[in-house]
Amino acid sequence: MDRKSLTFSAILAGSITLSPILITAQPKGARPNAGSVKQPNNPQKIQSIADQQTERELKAIGEELRAIREQAAQAERARASQQKDYGPPIWSNWVYVIVTAVAGFVAYRAFTHQRDAVRLTQRADVLVASIGFDPKPVGRNVNGVVVYGMPTNGSIVASFKNYGPTRASDVKWDLVPIVDGVEATKSTEPPETALIVIAAGDDIRPRTGPISAYYDPPVLNEISTGHTRMKVKATISYTDVFGKHHHTMQYASYYNGGFVIDEDMESD
Repeated sequence: MDRKSLTFSAILAGSITLSPILITAQPKGARPNAGSVKQPNNPQKIQSIADQQTERELKAIGEELRAIREQAAQAERARASQQKDYGPPIWSNWVYVIVTAVAGFVAYRAFTHQRDAVRLTQRADVLVASIGFDPKPVGRNVNGVVVYGMPTNGSIVASFKNYGPTRASDVKWDLVPIVDGVEATKSTEPPETALIVIAAGDDIRPRTGPISAYYDPPVLNEISTGHTRMKVKATISYTDVFGKHHHTMQYASYYNGGFVIDEDMESD
């Protein structure tokens, strides 16, 4: 039994003990003792006094109970205010949050790597496959060596091939002959071309106008004999199935009736 119960029992016992009113009979004609109390002879008054005393005792008990409840409430508030703001439950929650965040970050990184790998291996990949003249130049034997002259009426033709497993859409191409130090007669600005699609494994073969439309015969003769160098800049741009834009640019140098594609290439 706790302290609150003992206190309540003691108060209740005291109230029961103090409740009876003792009335001592006195002999007839005898004088009352000094310590005796004169009690009224009216039974109703006796009952009223007893009721008043009982009411006072019940009020005292109620006040004591309220005091006990107030002390209990204060003790509970004190324990709540002294409770620590840290401990295993709170720290364990933070650890759980951190571990979950790290796991989510790792999973996201793995997902992005997998996604990038899929996009890299499944995207369209359009490159320059070949560059040449059409019609092809006819060779002649000069001292045992076959020499190909430049076909002045020929056009430069490039083959752009899609080596990827998916299509390339919104394709634009640019094919421009360039001679160092010599300005072209015809504009070398890329022509306006219609947007086209290159299927997986397929290619397109755009061409320029006749080479004689770009340079005069003396310049073409210098190029044909190897005294002047001519290059072709081939550029193509397209969009893959993932919506990402790409472009490829590559140069090819003229040599003995044809073109040799340079190793340097710009592509993304």
